[in-house]
Amino acid sequence: MVKTSNPNTLFRANSLATKGVDELMKMIGRPYLRNVLKPSLDKIHKENLSCEIDPARLRSNDTLGCNLNNLTRNIDSVYTAIVTSGGNCPYTLSSLFSNLQKQAKQRFPDVDEIQYTAVSGFIFLRSSLPLS
Repeated sequence: MVKTSNPNTLFRANSLATKGVDELMKMIGRPYLRNVLKPSLDKIHKENLSCEIDPARLRSNDTLGCNLNNLTRNIDSVYTAIVTSGGNCPYTLSSLFSNLQKQAKQRFPDVDEIQYTAVSGFIFLRSSLPLS
């Protein structure tokens, strides 16, 4: 993070440190994510409800309103699973995210909400965690 001059490019480099943290996320993050997301995703897969909201791609028996409800319910299910799982987050990940927040705020004190975008950016850019 010290060498990064632009907060929009955090965690895009492939340094030894980021590769090590990537492996840590795979070892600890994968089981955590599986426990958090798999029940919701299994239910969504089993229900197999249409969530298409592009009017040009709707099937003949679909309605936009019904599909939007299906999509919203599925998103709510996944979002709720994530938001309510914080207490079950492994200490190592929680500590890592806390340190990322602190370092990002110190490195970029004038950037609003950097402590949140640093963690979310790290999760989405640095951890490709398939649930299988």
